[in-house]
Amino acid sequence: MATQPGQVIEDGQQPIEEEAATPPEGQQPTELEEDGDDEPPPAPDPVEDLAKGMGWRPKDQFRGDPNLWKPADEHIRAGAEIQKGMSRDLKDMRHTVDAITKTNAAILKQTIDAERDKLVAQYNRAVEDGDARSTFQIGRQIDGLNGQVQQLTQPVPQPAAPEAEAWVARNSWFTQDPLAHDLAMAVAQRYSDAGHAADKQLEAAEREVRKVYPHLFAGSSKPAPGVAQPGGRSGQAPVKGTTYADMPEAAKKVAKDMAERGVIPNKEAYAKQYWKSQGKGA
Repeated sequence: MATQPGQVIEDGQQPIEEEAATPPEGQQPTELEEDGDDEPPPAPDPVEDLAKGMGWRPKDQFRGDPNLWKPADEHIRAGAEIQKGMSRDLKDMRHTVDAITKTNAAILKQTIDAERDKLVAQYNRAVEDGDARSTFQIGRQIDGLNGQVQQLTQPVPQPAAPEAEAWVARNSWFTQDPLAHDLAMAVAQRYSDAGHAADKQLEAAEREVRKVYPHLFAGSSKPAPGVAQPGGRSGQAPVKGTTYADMPEAAKKVAKDMAERGVIPNKEAYAKQYWKSQGKGA
């Protein structure tokens, strides 16, 4: 019998302790569940994601010499020298291709203009002679040439993105450093998938790249890995002349081919137009 409040216990009588309630037979006692939801798993590290795409593995998954393992950011930097060289070569190649494209378009326009002038003279003679059939046929040829000239001179419209354009203008590394570019794109994509606005995507991309590649930002005294300092041998030597011999090899091949096919009088004619498209020469 359990002792009640205010009850007097007689001498020699032991108080009876109240037994804890036991669950029915076959039923296990239940534990109280703790309040609160489970924390969501941490978001993947964009730097590690980028490094994995370049062959990097976490230390517990690395199967090579343990002394050769590097953290994700160091693994990315380790390939910077090769990537820098490839970036410079690609930039030079793009510049040459752009110059060749402009030169070829200018020469083609000159050829079309000369042909059109001949047709206009023929058209005028046909009109004077009252040759309606020749006038119609020549007129159609002139219209076709005019259409070709319009295609050559019509600029290609570019999509407007003022916010992104301003960001790229401020962060020139985005178009010059492939590794930093890929990291920025990975971070921006992750923020985009999470529903963040464009400005937040750009802010996060710049912040992450600044951590991994501080030398790409103004005020950093650390030189970019693999980039030769003044007096080094990186990059091409500045062009001094404006002749055929001074053009890149790719442009020389185009000039030679067009001269041999009679499209242009000679290779120097191509060189003259080539350097003109680059703002050099007459």
